[in-house]
Amino acid sequence: MTITDHKDTLSEYLANPECRLAGLEHITEYLVSKSSDKVPYYHCNLEPCCNEQGKARQMFKHLNSYCHRKAWLAKAYNLEYSTRSQIDAWFQNNQFEMAQVNTIVDERLWEYCKLAMIRGGLVQIETNVLGQANKTSVKPKSS
Repeated sequence: MTITDHKDTLSEYLANPECRLAGLEHITEYLVSKSSDKVPYYHCNLEPCCNEQGKARQMFKHLNSYCHRKAWLAKAYNLEYSTRSQIDAWFQNNQFEMAQVNTIVDERLWEYCKLAMIRGGLVQIETNVLGQANKTSVKPKSS
């Protein structure tokens, strides 16, 4: 599977048995509803990843990036690799269990993620799209 393959959901990418992505436990999928035809948006809460957000293809690319893989190795195994060859070697020589993506079904939060307004492990929005004061804190549900 290549990054250029177009899928509407991250689970479509993950359906390929050759797809081994690290750090899925740090990804939250935002849905309007379970039956909506609107595509999900995704958010990565690993601190070095700078709140990467987007549709499935963008998140798939992010999950394959050196930035995300390096951040995950530091968080999961306390490994501080500085080169791509070190990161590649670790993934070639080690097995890891893929985690599950967290899912939140909430149209308001889906809209915030669509607009790249999700920040950190908590959703913290100081003003809503109309500019009205509206602070929200929501912890993504655990799987």
